[in-house]
This record gives sequence, C-alpha cells and structure tokens, in this order.
Amino acid sequence: MRPGKLYIKILLSFLAVLFTTLLVVFALFVVRPTKHATSGLEEYAKTRALKVQALIADKIRSAPDTALENNEPLKTFISDLGEILGARVWLAEQEGAVLLQSFPGKIPERAARLVNQGGVNPGPISLYRQRGLLFYAVIPMAFPAGEKGNLHVLFDRPEGPFHSGKGLALGLMIIGLMAA
Repeated sequence: MRPGKLYIKILLSFLAVLFTTLLVVFALFVVRPTKHATSGLEEYAKTRALKVQALIADKIRSAPDTALENNEPLKTFISDLGEILGARVWLAEQEGAVLLQSFPGKIPERAARLVNQGGVNPGPISLYRQRGLLFYAVIPMAFPAGEKGNLHVLFDRPEGPFHSGKGLALGLMIIGLMAA
C-alpha cells in the first residue's frame, strides 16, 4: 500500500514547521544570547569575586608578618580555589609581579588579550569576557603594610562539544530527527 499524496504533503509540512522551529530555537540560544543572561552572569561573578576577596584578605590577615610568598594558608587557598573553580588563579603586585599562582608555568597571554579588548567594570572588580566561556576577573587586594595588588581569576573554555554552541546545535538536531 502506497501513502497518498495528502499524507506526504502533511508529512512535509510537519517537517518544514519542525525545521523552522529548530532554527528559531538555535538562533535564540546560540547565535544571539540575551543581555539578561549576560548581566546575570556578571552579577553572579561580582558577588563571588567579593566573597573570594574577603576570604583571601582573611588569609593574609592571619599571618600579617609573613611574606605573601611564604604564607602557607594563602598558598593552599589559592591552589584549592583554582582547582575548585577549574580556573587559573594568581595573586600579583600592582606592578604585575606574580606572588602566588594555582598553576605551573607562565601567566596565560589570553588574560592580557582580554584586558586589551575591554571589559565590564561593575565597581572595584574588573570583569572581562569573550564569546564562549572564557572569562577573566581582576579583583583588587590590600596587602600588609599598605601595599596593593590584584587577584586574577581566568576561567578557560571547558573542553568538549557540549560546552559550546555546537553542543546545543547537535542536541537540537538529534531531537529534531527523533521527532521526525
């Protein structure tokens, strides 16, 4: 038994509507992220950065006579913070000399590129971001004896297909094929 022409027309119409819907959803969530979601992310990052700033200030105050490079609780905290956040974290003087860091090697050049591109400055904390999940925060810190410096947190783009727009596109395509 062969399907009738009406059945084929209904099926093709359904597939056209499904494909159009998938394109609209893809455009809304991947191609053009909303400003509301971006401002929410900035507010979230700002509040978390203020908490981290307070915790590090507490670690510094716990050993005021110890040089920052030798402050074991501070070293441990920065290392743990980098591991927990899945980020590269470092403490630097105002001039840029690195005092402590949560990772081996040099400071990533991506941080300087993000700063040169400009960022969002919600108060004393500077936030920089790039399309995708690359995010960089610079948090001012006060050291003993009135010295100043910054805590730097660089969130790298997670690896894998589901941490980018490609993952959403793939998911939408699979759902569309299953629905069809």
